[in-house]
Amino acid sequence: MVASFGNVALFGIIPFLPVSSETKAGIAVIGWAMSWLLFVIGSLLAGHEGYSYLKQLFRRWIPKA
Repeated sequence: MVASFGNVALFGIIPFLPVSSETKAGIAVIGWAMSWLLFVIGSLLAGHEGYSYLKQLFRRWIPKA
């Protein structure tokens, strides 16, 4: 839970970091990926309901051939 809130705070301070725009963009992408990873881990930790939700979500994203 702490990592999730830390990730939200990260997005708030990115514009004020004394680094180049490329580095800020890289930090934002890493934060975005980390937020999705934490979402997936949390959903899996929720048990069968979380797994079912993720399965439904991914089926919606990936069309059948």
